[in-house]
Amino acid sequence: MFQQSTRQKETLRGTIKPNENLTAENAARALRVALANADSQVVTDILAKSTNQQRQEIKSVYKQSCGRDLCDDIKKTFTGNFELLARGLLMKPLEFDAYCLHKSMIGLGTHESVLIEILVTRSNQEISAIKSIYKEKFGNELESDIKSDTSGEFRRLLISLANGHRKESTDVDVNKAVKDAEKLAKREISKSEHGEETFNSIMARESFPQLKAVFHAYEKLTDRDINSSIKAVFAGDLADGLLAIVDVVRNRNAYFANTIMCALKGLTRNDIAIRRIVVTRSEIDLFNIKRAYFSLTNKALVEAIETQICGENKYKKLLLAVIG
Repeated sequence: MFQQSTRQKETLRGTIKPNENLTAENAARALRVALANADSQVVTDILAKSTNQQRQEIKSVYKQSCGRDLCDDIKKTFTGNFELLARGLLMKPLEFDAYCLHKSMIGLGTHESVLIEILVTRSNQEISAIKSIYKEKFGNELESDIKSDTSGEFRRLLISLANGHRKESTDVDVNKAVKDAEKLAKREISKSEHGEETFNSIMARESFPQLKAVFHAYEKLTDRDINSSIKAVFAGDLADGLLAIVDVVRNRNAYFANTIMCALKGLTRNDIAIRRIVVTRSEIDLFNIKRAYFSLTNKALVEAIETQICGENKYKKLLLAVIG
């Protein structure tokens, strides 16, 4: 039996809108003067008050007018998190995704959470474009690098996600959801060697509305939440990956808000995660993520940034300007 998903969708809102008063020519001219004087405030005002499309136009005019790349000039003029955030805002969105994926797999260790975040929250069309950009920019296939840097069932989950073949219909097949829930319950009880394969195939292929129905059916069938079952059966990166999928299915905004919360707390701040979410969600749903952050922490995101980021005023000002 098919049902149309009836869940009331929250209207998604970014924090950056087109700046009707901005022209690429004036912005490029102002940036050229600002970079000659290391004026971070002008850079902040322009980047935080223009859309990515407008920034691409500014980059083009800047290069035509002075024969240099704007990102390169920012890198030469500034350092640290301000420079990295500014350059991230100047990349095209899917180019930035490809860059983040590549950075997560070079050097010592792999940042598995980055792989999961991007591959779970992007559409099939976006994943396909990211893979093409990745190949063009870095010379390797994304799947090949994932295979080289991960292992076991977690690698299989990532490869499945990177294939970009998730169903994207909003229709829900209730009968199929019940059958899939039964499959998951059987694999959990038996803890067979094929349990991971069953979880992977369902979690990486079914649409988000369908997965929500599966989780509901699973809870009715077993009287247990799917999260507790995943934690009981799986461990390590695979468990983290499956749990991330559940979190995104249930509340994508809360998933990103929780990521920011975890990045801000503790002695070692995770600026990579903070920059990544601010850059990638600023024109999509960062306003909604701000609301989810307040619901999660009872504290405004701007207040958290103000209190948790100390000694990097240029970076803080740019973050706050984008967050709004």
